[in-house]
Amino acid sequence: MSAGYLNTHVQKSAKTLKRHTDTLSEVRTYRKGDESAIARLFNLCFGQSGLYLPFSPELWRWRYLSCPGFDPHSVFLVQESGRIISALVMTYVEMLVNGLPKLVAIIGDVSTHPAHRHQGHATNLMTQAIELAKKRGCWAMHLTANPHGGAIRIYRALGFRTLVKPVTMVSPLRKENGTTAVGFLPSIPILFIDSILSIRSIRHFTGSTKLRVIEGADIRPSLFAQHETQKQRNGCLMMGEEYCRWFCGQRPEGSVGVFEVTSPSQTVGIATISSITAMMWRRPVRLANISNLVITEDGRDTETIAEILMKLRKAAADHFDCVAATIYVDPRDTVTFRACQRARFFRAGESAAMIHPLGDMGKLHELSKGYWSQPLEAVKPVP
Repeated sequence: MSAGYLNTHVQKSAKTLKRHTDTLSEVRTYRKGDESAIARLFNLCFGQSGLYLPFSPELWRWRYLSCPGFDPHSVFLVQESGRIISALVMTYVEMLVNGLPKLVAIIGDVSTHPAHRHQGHATNLMTQAIELAKKRGCWAMHLTANPHGGAIRIYRALGFRTLVKPVTMVSPLRKENGTTAVGFLPSIPILFIDSILSIRSIRHFTGSTKLRVIEGADIRPSLFAQHETQKQRNGCLMMGEEYCRWFCGQRPEGSVGVFEVTSPSQTVGIATISSITAMMWRRPVRLANISNLVITEDGRDTETIAEILMKLRKAAADHFDCVAATIYVDPRDTVTFRACQRARFFRAGESAAMIHPLGDMGKLHELSKGYWSQPLEAVKPVP
């Protein structure tokens, strides 16, 4: 074998190795300026679905960089040939567990470029996130998954368990003049039409409850006081002053309102409405999320909650200009579920609220003692 042949063969092998090395993926954490690439990846992964919430770099910065508990080392990225091909974001919040705040890590957006799926990227990032959550001393981890999707098998293999399957309830809204909000009803899948037509008409409510907008410095104490009385409700995140200030403050897209629910002589509950712009079959629509609905035990009956939900629906249509309202309900909470049906919400699907106990399976039993109040951060990219 000639020296010239060997030299040529070595040069070709070196070039091949260099090309292979150039395409090797690396795992790293967030760096300033990554938000544009992460937002593009998210939109690419989820933009083909019937309904999705598009991310802009500004919205991503608000959602994560300005969120209390954000840690750049908890944003895991897979980069290949200079491009981000997989991403996972984990944040830290105080979650209500049987009346006590516990530090919980929430897995947010998990995205992998369609051309790079089934290569173990998401599993790798999830594994690193679990180890970091343990080091941070988190009580547990939480994520929301499609109970019928393929990713749930990965989460189960990594130690996550389904705590409950919250039901997604949706209600088309009407304006003050009685007209249906344009754009939503024609887009509802046919399979929901029967649900809409079968909703029972609501009897005339007494009108004993009223909504009062809470603003400024009153927000945190009011929310905190209401949640403190609800030891049967787990999952609530409205525990810290910084978190409340972030959630209820200004955001680059959409808005939020905090409402105190009063009866003639006392406060009986509290709720929030946040509005977002979503893409529904490639058309922009304005949607309202009703969340943090906490009602005192004296007001926890079907008629009272249904009346409150009807007034929240009206506020979402008239003041937030939304075409539909959504709320997530623990199916074990039959009082609230029936109230939603009475208030013209229909069942549109379900999700799996999954918990990783980080070594102590007894935590699942602790969480199952109370009804689950689904944190919006674990369901939607923009709460």
